[in-house]
Amino acid sequence: MPIDAPTSAQTAPANPLEKLSYGCAPDWVTLRTYSSGMERRKGEAITRLLIDTQYDAETGATYHHLADRLENMQAVQNLSQWRLDIDPTRQSICLHQLTVIRGSESTEYAVPGKARILQREQDLESFVLHGNVTLLVLLEDIRPGDILECSF
Repeated sequence: MPIDAPTSAQTAPANPLEKLSYGCAPDWVTLRTYSSGMERRKGEAITRLLIDTQYDAETGATYHHLADRLENMQAVQNLSQWRLDIDPTRQSICLHQLTVIRGSESTEYAVPGKARILQREQDLESFVLHGNVTLLVLLEDIRPGDILECSF
């Protein structure tokens, strides 16, 4: 019995970076703010200042907005490589913001040329290929006390 060729919806794009775009948040999103003065929880490396997830039922799109304050060197080490796992056969990502905020200054990383795509098959030893990729952005010169804010 012949095996059917995968449809284009099941096939990953030749270049997964084609699934990445940059731009403003869509009109249906309600932008939320946060307080950077939230107290640190004892012993925590990261203070989560904002977790906002919104869904658009009409288009099926999801919007995420996160803000984390890095409290120590462990947090800096863990978040100096911002990552997002995606399935390029069924997902595309619009990166709205990836900002490191230090006091009154900010550095934006949601710009073309900063992102890299890594293809890592986590279940390869079990002979399972998912086709997922990791969007990776290296954040330079981040320090304890910095706020990492991202939306996509």
